[in-house]
Amino acid sequence: MKIYKGELGPALGVVVMVGEGAQISPLLPGLAGDGYGWGDGGPASTRLALALAVDVLGDEGRAMRVYQRLKHRLVTGLRKESGWTITEDEIVAQIADIEKVERDTATIRGMVAREPAPVVMEGGQGIGWDSHE
Repeated sequence: MKIYKGELGPALGVVVMVGEGAQISPLLPGLAGDGYGWGDGGPASTRLALALAVDVLGDEGRAMRVYQRLKHRLVTGLRKESGWTITEDEIVAQIADIEKVERDTATIRGMVAREPAPVVMEGGQGIGWDSHE
């Protein structure tokens, strides 16, 4: 199981590493752009969420569908002024829940789409109109 670790280094700035067993390496440096970040909803946090999703899923298309919600659920909640450690299983669980909500939402939208539109009468007086006054 992979372990992801973010640290604030005095000389290096933000460093995000992936460890599996004894092997430790930087998290997808190609996606880092201007660097990773956490604790807010900015572009550096967005890059971190995308990199985590791509690394865990190994599927860029699937990662593109979930990374924004992963950012809001996980990355923005990490304390900006300190380091953090997250396991691969924690990220997978978050993504599984995001995808479940996405499927459930699609089902509900489909049900709503099959319902007839409400009928509105022209010249209606609106809700709560009392014709006895």
